[in-house]
Amino acid sequence: MRRLSYRSTLWLTAALMLAACTSDLWQRRAFLDKLVGSSEADVIRELGVPSQQVMAQGHRFISYTDKHRPESCGVTFDILQGNVQSYILRREMC
Repeated sequence: MRRLSYRSTLWLTAALMLAACTSDLWQRRAFLDKLVGSSEADVIRELGVPSQQVMAQGHRFISYTDKHRPESCGVTFDILQGNVQSYILRREMC
């Protein structure tokens, strides 16, 4: 059986880590995509009380921040007339 070189082992490890991150991001986006069109109450039921809320030009923006990570990771939902219009992920690879 042939042994992998140190360099090959590093590349393989990096590729596996990237694949895991991509899978997590895909799952996170799939979950958040399902919330688009939902009511603000549904989002709060799913995610709890938001970290921050802001009103601007008739839109309510509610943000959730992951406080367990040193980076500023989180999601902000754009809510118009009580329903989620869209969301923005901050630091998608967190």
